[in-house]
Amino acid sequence: MKTFREFKNDLNTKNVNKAIQHDWATHIKHPSLGEKFVKVDDHSLTEDGVIEEYYVTHEGKSVTIQANEVTKLKSESHGHSAKKKKKWKILNNSLKSKKK
Repeated sequence: MKTFREFKNDLNTKNVNKAIQHDWATHIKHPSLGEKFVKVDDHSLTEDGVIEEYYVTHEGKSVTIQANEVTKLKSESHGHSAKKKKKWKILNNSLKSKKK
């Protein structure tokens, strides 16, 4: 895995200052997804480096999980600019999703 310095060198000069270093879960578990850990497809990121949501594919559907509700199995560190939240969510442990 690349170090943050190596990663920054790969970015163009315009984006280097926007890169936010952070740890993110690559595999998570949530009651609404069953008992197994699920691979994370993507995540949101605030300008403060806070991950608020994880995005996974479950039973063929794209699903949003609140980051503060997950159990993390694996995590990695990387950096990129802030990412806005997506439009679909899990509400009250029932799946609300958008087909991929």
